[in-house]
Amino acid sequence: KARLITTYIIWAGILFSLAIYVGIIQVIPGPGPGASLGSMAPYILLAVGAVSAGGGLFVRKLLLLKACEQSPGADDLVSWAVGRYNVAVVVSSAMGEVLGILGLVIYLTGGGVMLFYAAVAGSALAVVMGLPRSQELFDLAETARMKAGR
Repeated sequence: KARLITTYIIWAGILFSLAIYVGIIQVIPGPGPGASLGSMAPYILLAVGAVSAGGGLFVRKLLLLKACEQSPGADDLVSWAVGRYNVAVVVSSAMGEVLGILGLVIYLTGGGVMLFYAAVAGSALAVVMGLPRSQELFDLAETARMKAGR
């Protein structure tokens, strides 16, 4: 657990950035009734963000599987596993955050506040589902140890 502190801090920072987006729309007014991306553009952006958010969880599993296939060259297998795990968590969490960023873009270009909140809620769900888990890290380190024959 102690090795995961940095991972948790990075993950919490990504999750907190969604709260910052909510604060931004409280301070910056929307563009007004005349501005709009068009009728389909906000929904296309939401779809792209949703695919990114959902894909983040898949990419995390893929990165962890790839890490298991690689033979660690480091003497300290735990440090190697923590580094690989940090990469997987940061990449998947950032992909989950994309939906929230696109929601902010939609709001600032006239897409409406409800689309923004839907995007931020979906993004928060994706980031929370990517919460760092010590068991995943343990499994990665154990696989690396067995592969190295230690």
